[in-house]
Amino acid sequence: MWSLGCVLAEMYTGEVTFQNDSEVSMLSRIEAICGPFPRHMIAKGRNSHRIFTDSGLIYEKVSGRDAEDGSRSGSDDGAEEDLFDVYQPKMTTIAARLGFDADFLDRPKLSEGDEQRALFIDFVSKMLTIDPDRRPTAADALQHPWIMSSLDLTEDDIRYPPPDE
Repeated sequence: MWSLGCVLAEMYTGEVTFQNDSEVSMLSRIEAICGPFPRHMIAKGRNSHRIFTDSGLIYEKVSGRDAEDGSRSGSDDGAEEDLFDVYQPKMTTIAARLGFDADFLDRPKLSEGDEQRALFIDFVSKMLTIDPDRRPTAADALQHPWIMSSLDLTEDDIRYPPPDE
């Protein structure tokens, strides 16, 4: 279900949903878009101790090098000190990640087309629920209003447009 949410978002935007250059930056982006990781998941993670602080912050060890200039750090006795980067993700919404206004789902009155977009955003957000125990099952997903609304579509509604001439 998580993968389905990622694929739908990527197909819709044409961009990688959680663009990253490391495991830590990916987790930080997930947290920025989907919310914080549940404590019970962090507690069960094999490698959580090297990614999450006890208070739930995401960090990465910089191995005794200063991130700014690459110089070695150390105490007066020559021993290296470990340095860490703490990731503080810029919080956003799934709606914003999909290219809509961040508060799209909070609008009081939506047009019919916007109602379909809101259902799509809601579907993707449910698929991207971090805790798999709270994420919909495949059977649940098939009952979502966005999926159910497609039952009324005709073949003409879903046909690809002809190529530009």
